[in-house]
Amino acid sequence: MLSRIIPVFFGIAALTSRALSDGSADTENFHPRTRVAISGERWTINGEPVAGGSQAEGLLMNVRMVNAAFEDAKRPDFDAAANTAAFVARIPDYAASGITAFTISLQGGFPGYEGAVNSAFLPDGSLNESYLERVRQVIE
Repeated sequence: MLSRIIPVFFGIAALTSRALSDGSADTENFHPRTRVAISGERWTINGEPVAGGSQAEGLLMNVRMVNAAFEDAKRPDFDAAANTAAFVARIPDYAASGITAFTISLQGGFPGYEGAVNSAFLPDGSLNESYLERVRQVIE
């Protein structure tokens, strides 16, 4: 079931082209196993309708998890790696509940307090490699 979870990631083209152009991605070891498509009006994963046989058949049940790779540049005591690891460890629970997709992002989200600085983008426009590593962990 875990191979059927799809991270919906807005901005993945920028992430992918950056990773490939600077050689930071380990593209030789990553082999996608999931093919997502739309057949008629229904979502499919690896050729099978999502949630086949249920009332949600063909619907992509998505949960917005923008804090999955969250970090707060203003709080050095916040353990971003532990935060992502905790999310990844719970993916089986989400899958068991019928969730088939997550929306993750490179910035934003709300951690429950005001003033957080959460962005994968550095002041010069480049991408924060440790942030991208956490995103990779969620996607793969």
